[in-house]
Amino acid sequence: MVKNEIIKALKEKGVSDIEEIKYKRGYLLVKFFYDFDDDEISAARTYSNEEGTYESETEEWFKELYLPYLYDISLDNVEEYIEEITEEYEIQGQFVAYDVDINNPTFGEFLAIFSEDEEEVDIDEVVEELDL
Repeated sequence: MVKNEIIKALKEKGVSDIEEIKYKRGYLLVKFFYDFDDDEISAARTYSNEEGTYESETEEWFKELYLPYLYDISLDNVEEYIEEITEEYEIQGQFVAYDVDINNPTFGEFLAIFSEDEEEVDIDEVVEELDL
């Protein structure tokens, strides 16, 4: 597997703090962050203020509107990135997203696994196995 090429592709897509996690031979397991840009943060704020009945920037506003909006943005974009990489390198890939942190909602955290193996790996099992 072309691990360096996959990591390079992730960097080119704009994800940050890519960390390779040791796993089984033939697999690439990485943790990385999707950093929200100013337009995404502004869109989340606008959506949350227009769609909700909660007072701006209250705990409910964050939990019910703002954070889910940001989560969906990061999820959609990372899903697209993973699909593009798996198609380009003809490999299998899965990812899992963690909730956006209410105390630091500037990024989304992800874990992705890639393999040349025809059999699809279950990332949830990997997370459980490695206690991540």
